[in-house]
Amino acid sequence: MNTSHPEYLKQIQRLDSRPGTTRKARSRGPEKLAGILRLLERLGGPQNNAQVVHVAGTNGKGLTAEMIGRLLLQAGHSVGVYASPHVADIRERVRIGGEMISPQDFARYCRTVLDEAEQIEDPGALTYFDILTAIAFVAFREAEVGWWIIETGVGGRADSTNVTPKRLCVLTQIGRDHINVLGGDVLKIAYEKLGIATPGVPVVLARQSAELTPWMLQQLHGLGCPVLLADEIEFQGGAADRRRIDVVRRDGLRATMRLPIGPLSRPLRECAATALIAADVLMGKPKSQSEWEERAVTVLNVRLPARLFLARGVSLIDEPRSRFESVVLDGGHNADALEALCEALGQWGISGYVLLLGMMKDKLVDDIARPLSELMRNARRVIILDLPFDRAADCQAFESRMNPSAENPIEIGFDHAKPRQALLMAAESATLVAAGSLWALGEIIPWLDIPTPKPVTVDRVMLQSLQTSASRPEIDGR
Repeated sequence: MNTSHPEYLKQIQRLDSRPGTTRKARSRGPEKLAGILRLLERLGGPQNNAQVVHVAGTNGKGLTAEMIGRLLLQAGHSVGVYASPHVADIRERVRIGGEMISPQDFARYCRTVLDEAEQIEDPGALTYFDILTAIAFVAFREAEVGWWIIETGVGGRADSTNVTPKRLCVLTQIGRDHINVLGGDVLKIAYEKLGIATPGVPVVLARQSAELTPWMLQQLHGLGCPVLLADEIEFQGGAADRRRIDVVRRDGLRATMRLPIGPLSRPLRECAATALIAADVLMGKPKSQSEWEERAVTVLNVRLPARLFLARGVSLIDEPRSRFESVVLDGGHNADALEALCEALGQWGISGYVLLLGMMKDKLVDDIARPLSELMRNARRVIILDLPFDRAADCQAFESRMNPSAENPIEIGFDHAKPRQALLMAAESATLVAAGSLWALGEIIPWLDIPTPKPVTVDRVMLQSLQTSASRPEIDGR
């Protein structure tokens, strides 16, 4: 879709030029929701009668939200997904039926929301994210979407999205991120995320750290929320055949999957388990083997740009002779996400890569030094991206964070280049890893010609073998 549509560009410029507009997360209390509530009231309360699945967490919430949306779509429901942030196109945030809304529709809804926002006297009452949230809500109402899958921006309690009635809340993995906004203690961060929970409304809880799980369960039970744990779903196999995995329910149903390019990363497995338990709440438990297989295939085929995304045979759009055998794209910029990236690269047997790295200065906190060091040590070359953002970290910021006087200093030097030049420099290697901020990945992805991933499929041959083996009688002594 052509995003050079004049009205679309006009409304984007209008949105970006609002007084006080910033994409940076900032701290605020729940009382600050008054601004978006006032705006939504002026818009006719588009959220009032919605069926909402509200998703919060530190890592995996975008992928989990998309998986839940795909499961509902596959079951025949109309679905809208509101996600953040976007990577390359702001319309990635507002998807209906699995597709971004058109530039014309985005422009129309943006104009409607901004016209009402300008009638609110205090310009500081509304943030950039408030406006985008209202745009999504108006879009879903106008399209008569049945299910709204809403991902929080930052936190939960005081997040712009925390203004809707809810049918289900989902809490993905919680860790240390946005510590300047939510607090440096993981319990304080979890407290903010738990703010989406509504008394009596079911909550699906992804696997959490040992210190968090009992505390979170206590808090949710205190609210009278039925809690369903994602660890009811297990992933088994893959030791002898790394291209096969079994998705197993504790009630005995098993789906044997054939993987196209290697083992599933841990974050993808955890997001899939969380989404599958959410489907139990929304659609009921699967009633047959085929229904379970269909659900498993649906979630395992969800891929989002720059979320532990592995592709083979990728070339540059304007330099097709510059080709990578493997490309990994990941926008994880906290310690847990970087550790998961290092783990996934090990699973996939990827090392000796050229690493393109772009992060914001405020993300270079103490926690990330160890996983970031590991990521760099396994690279043959590191190129720090020269990004068009005031917050972007330069080589000096990375060198300072990596602490060259430490016991095991980083011996590899850092190069520095703008995104396209960095890709041309990286083309000397068969393998590229681009990591850091999603904003950084948004500067890389438009230059890459990424083929459509091969799908995960049901391994019927292996499944039949397992079923035959399970039903074969034992013969003593013969």
